[in-house]
Amino acid sequence: MGGGGKLVSEGKAYLADGDYRAAEEVFRKALDRKPGSVDAAMGLAEALIFQGDCDEAREVLQSVSVREGGQRYDEYRTMYAASGISDETCEIVTENFP
Repeated sequence: MGGGGKLVSEGKAYLADGDYRAAEEVFRKALDRKPGSVDAAMGLAEALIFQGDCDEAREVLQSVSVREGGQRYDEYRTMYAASGISDETCEIVTENFP
C-alpha cells in the first residue's frame, strides 16, 4: 500500500469518529496522490454527503470507474443513490447523523 492507502485508512478512521471535515481533507489528499482511487473517492463522497454536499459527492463518484459486478459495485451503487437525494433530504441526514 502506498501513501494513498495510508491516507485512505486515516480517512476511514475520521469517518468512523464522525469528523467528516478531516475525512474530506484526507481523502482529497489520497485522490491527489492516486487519481481514480475508488476507495478514496467513495470515502470522500461519504464525507461530503454527511456534510450536506450531495452534489459534489455525486461528481466525485462519477469521476471513478467501478465495473458492474465487481467487488465494490454494490457499495458504489448505494453511495451513488445516496448522493442523488434531494437537498432537503441531504440536510435531514446531516442533522440526524452528526
